[in-house]
Amino acid sequence: MTASVGQRRVQEKWAVSFMIPASYTLKTLPEPEDPNVTLRQIPARRMAAVRYSGFWSEKRYLKYKSELES
Repeated sequence: MTASVGQRRVQEKWAVSFMIPASYTLKTLPEPEDPNVTLRQIPARRMAAVRYSGFWSEKRYLKYKSELES
């Protein structure tokens, strides 16, 4: 399974999210072993993505960001 990953800084820590395919529900996901990990469902929304390979760089980020915005 390939899951998209999101991350953002929250109060000097990182919050990491994994987007799970719609074929799973909160009831069918495995229970996290770490008590700091929480499962929650967020409302559906439309998103866009551009697939590319290689390492992250600001130049590549700006290129693909521009592509998405247009």
